[in-house]
Amino acid sequence: MAGRRFTRGQTQLLYRYLPDAVFQHDDYGLCIVDQVTMDIAETVNKSAMFDTLCYALSQWERESFREKFPDPRDEKKRKLYRIGQPKEVLFTPFPRVMECRKCGHVVDFDRLNRRGLRPGVCPRPECGGQLMQLQYVEAHNCGRMQQMYVPPPSAGCPQHKTQYLRFFDPGRTQSARWVCGVCGRELQKARMTPCQCEYTRALQELGRSPYERFMRLYPASEPGLYIPHVVAFINFQEEQEHLLMEAREALPLLLARVWGVLDQRVLEVVEERARWGGGGDGIPVDMKEMYEALAESDPDHPLVKKYKEKMANPPGQSVIDTVKGLVGDVLATGDAPARKLVEHVALRDDLSLTQVQTVAERMRELGEVGQAEEFMRDARRGFERLGLKDVSVVNDFPVALSALGYTRVTKNPARSVFNPFRPDEEGKIPLFVIPTETEGLWFELDAERVATWLCRNGIVRGTPPSGKAESWGWLHRVVLREILYSPVPESSGASAVFMLVHTMSHVFLQRIEWSGFASSSIGEYLMAGTLSFVLYANRFAQSKIGGLTTLYEQRLPLWLDDALQSGRSCIYDPLCAEDGGSCAGCLHREHNCPVFNREMSRAILYGGILPEEGINAKREIKKGYWDL
Repeated sequence: MAGRRFTRGQTQLLYRYLPDAVFQHDDYGLCIVDQVTMDIAETVNKSAMFDTLCYALSQWERESFREKFPDPRDEKKRKLYRIGQPKEVLFTPFPRVMECRKCGHVVDFDRLNRRGLRPGVCPRPECGGQLMQLQYVEAHNCGRMQQMYVPPPSAGCPQHKTQYLRFFDPGRTQSARWVCGVCGRELQKARMTPCQCEYTRALQELGRSPYERFMRLYPASEPGLYIPHVVAFINFQEEQEHLLMEAREALPLLLARVWGVLDQRVLEVVEERARWGGGGDGIPVDMKEMYEALAESDPDHPLVKKYKEKMANPPGQSVIDTVKGLVGDVLATGDAPARKLVEHVALRDDLSLTQVQTVAERMRELGEVGQAEEFMRDARRGFERLGLKDVSVVNDFPVALSALGYTRVTKNPARSVFNPFRPDEEGKIPLFVIPTETEGLWFELDAERVATWLCRNGIVRGTPPSGKAESWGWLHRVVLREILYSPVPESSGASAVFMLVHTMSHVFLQRIEWSGFASSSIGEYLMAGTLSFVLYANRFAQSKIGGLTTLYEQRLPLWLDDALQSGRSCIYDPLCAEDGGSCAGCLHREHNCPVFNREMSRAILYGGILPEEGINAKREIKKGYWDL
């Protein structure tokens, strides 16, 4: 039966049928995925894909827990990966430990084959019942998995050996045991095999229980037995992205666009600057020759001075100078633009956005003037109460989902080893990706409010600046630059801002049912370095339901108010509030959280006690962001 295959929907493959996953097949019972074939993904931004892999790997702070992945920062090692869309599943039955449905006798299927006995039939002559899989496996935090250990004849009952070996499970695998089916004698507990892996070697150094070195018995249907790590990235055209990243003075231009200092599309300014001096500056080439000749004979001529002033001020130079003045020496380090910064600008410049004023204009066109004014007023009031600069609908959000690897037992990076998928026939590690365009809601926080909140709580010392551009410049100097360029922010201010953006994202997700979507059907994309995040419909089909658009156009003010009120409480309060304000009863998500439900707390929004690891040594927020 080896080498069977089937096809499924691409999203099903991404979450349920990746290599080394165990699943229930209608015809063959429990099976393990050996390989997933793929089609080459022509429309995927590979640079974004590898940057996303880098970020995912950085979540595993211990290098030995992620060392199976070739370093994606190395251009040469990127050739060891293959990026493609999942197509077809190849699988084999697993595990191959069988139990008689009639008498309960347990036998290893491979041992039956070696003995030449009838497959699928109980080997006990007086029984002859049908065999079925015993649905247990052994697994370890390092990713290793094997079928359960079956005692050999030498370890069986002294009188009856293993001629009638039974596995007794009272409902808790910790109490399961092997017994003799003839005399009822207990033979041994379910074996816990020590795993000689890197995780086991690291336990003592990490101060963990030595119990974790053992492989443990799990039902094959246990959700934690296989945890695929599926992440999202914005799939912009790679060519356009390179233009934004590699242009001269790209960083201050991108910052200017995010901060509202530049009203023009960045690529337009970049193109104008590229033409500057070559006839694209409004001065004909022959006139330039005249000016330059005049400058040689009379450098102080008024026309020469005017020409030099014009040539010294190319398009966008004034906003570049403004940004440099706001951030001081921070830009003097020669940093290339961070990916999240480029993505923010691309969202602003190149996608179709629906904003509050757009909805109001449509209402006015339909003669609903009063409703338009009410919608505008209530939405703006909601933005102000929640510290938002704006909320927009992204009608064609270009997102790609990618499965990078998997863990077993837990998805916690501190307690698991991150494993890549099995290499293909050419020895390349597959990265499975599905690109699409979907609808999303883009939230942007108010920079002045964030700066005030940081100073009010003493997270960052100083006096908050006044003015939008000044607040952005101050925030970039003290916190945002660190978030943009560091996968795991370490300073108190950067950690606080990341927690703020992440917590707000989850609070809005709690009440996303207003859109008709379940929260598990919505993904989140965090861009904390630009004080923004996107909630997008996790649909990978040609059609769009429009639920998020409907929510925005018909219920935006109500939704904002509902999030403000409902985000305050948890079914496990007061215990949750006293322990950091973040648990499965309030902020945690079962799926789709890119940072594993870490770096969040309701105290950020409403004041209170932070988790132990929150914002370095600071343990309390006196003034929540939504209580300012």
